[in-house]
Amino acid sequence: MSLSEDIGKLTNVWPILLDHFTPPEVANAICSMLNGDKVIGEKIGEISCGTGVLVLEALKSYVNSENRNKKLKMCINDLDNRLVKITVIQCLFNLMVNDVDLLPDIHIRAYQNDIITEWTKNGYIVYDNDPNMIQEPYVMRFLEHTRSQEKLYRNLDRCMELERTYQSSLLIKA
Repeated sequence: MSLSEDIGKLTNVWPILLDHFTPPEVANAICSMLNGDKVIGEKIGEISCGTGVLVLEALKSYVNSENRNKKLKMCINDLDNRLVKITVIQCLFNLMVNDVDLLPDIHIRAYQNDIITEWTKNGYIVYDNDPNMIQEPYVMRFLEHTRSQEKLYRNLDRCMELERTYQSSLLIKA
């Protein structure tokens, strides 16, 4: 009997095997045991991220380390697309709130992939720092909307600056 046949038998109990989330206390203990006093490595991989508790704990360890001389690469994966997005949002939000200067040093790639049956294939990329790599339509639309909003605000700022320049030139002539 092959592995794929064994996995096929699990389809009846598959829902029971999903969605068991790691408590933050356990994630903290695991991260402390794995790292101790040393700096976290340059790569972090989480093949079943859930809501990202272990990833966030590892990210916290990286942010709090004194000698961050290497860039961090994070590879996140989960079977549930929503959980992958939640994890990415939490990572980006925590970095923006706590240490926005580290954003360029951390590369996040997030997959929605069945790690048991699809581990030899390239996964469905939900998020990547490089927008050209993203395959998730919702995330692509969000990033495009954000870029268009930023462009609109830059144009508004430019118009307001031109208006101020014009007003000041009128005051000088008067």
